[in-house]
Amino acid sequence: MKFLLAPVALCALSLAAFTAAAQDMFVVSLRGTASFTNDSGKVVFKIVTDRTLLQEAAQAAGLADAKGLALVYHVQGGLGDTMDIVDAATGQVADTLLGFYFGEAFDRVAITNSLGTEIRRLDYIYTKQNSHSLGSALVVKRYRPATGKAGVPQVSIQGDYQYIITPQNGERARICSGNFRTLKPFVPRK
Repeated sequence: MKFLLAPVALCALSLAAFTAAAQDMFVVSLRGTASFTNDSGKVVFKIVTDRTLLQEAAQAAGLADAKGLALVYHVQGGLGDTMDIVDAATGQVADTLLGFYFGEAFDRVAITNSLGTEIRRLDYIYTKQNSHSLGSALVVKRYRPATGKAGVPQVSIQGDYQYIITPQNGERARICSGNFRTLKPFVPRK
């Protein structure tokens, strides 16, 4: 038993050091659908992408366009990871769209490979609408050691999600589902 614990502890420590050195915000690409009923009671679908989410956020903020905004996956952005709308020039969080919480709480566990470089978690999705989970996501994080002259670890995060948007302000309930993946570390456009 002692022989097994030492490598596991070593992997956990190296992963913690590895992730602490890594970037915590990543530009994210998202593609999915929102399904809802129209005025005739028919189920219809609307395509949802990172661009449509940014356009909606810009419109809600009274901005002419979404050029000054970015959609990011934020590692440890709250109680866990978050998907945020940020100011593209500063990285300041303007709005949190989704919280990916409690994948490793309340006796839940992640699946991690022996090197600690791949983690798979089933996270609950939280939104501003409710203090309870409104969905879930299977999130996969992959970490590769630093290479090249820059010496920056490579991180990729992807996930499949599904959650509900409850009725509000005259809008009907919507069920959202799709997938996302990180593209690159977020760097403010100063």
